[in-house]
Amino acid sequence: MNRTLRFLALCAALALACSGAALAHGGHDHVMGTVKAVDAKARTADVETRDGKHVTVALDDRTKYLRGDAAATAADLVAGVRVMIDAHMVEGKQLAKEIRLGPAPK
Repeated sequence: MNRTLRFLALCAALALACSGAALAHGGHDHVMGTVKAVDAKARTADVETRDGKHVTVALDDRTKYLRGDAAATAADLVAGVRVMIDAHMVEGKQLAKEIRLGPAPK
């Protein structure tokens, strides 16, 4: 199964498992949606969820980026890419632990 299909299967499984776009469990949140903006200076990403809500997620040096099973980089996080983010609350902000990137936008 290619990486795109695996990503779509993962998104479908998560969508079936939860009723909303963000799901809390064990102190972690999953944020799924499309990146609308990335602010490299502020180290944040703005994600629009399926229901039209905007979630700002903080990024740091420990944030892990993946595209399929392959490692990706912060440079791969661009507007238009679909993401699934595993985040947790730190000082009142969502901090991304892991970001799974969908296919690069065209």
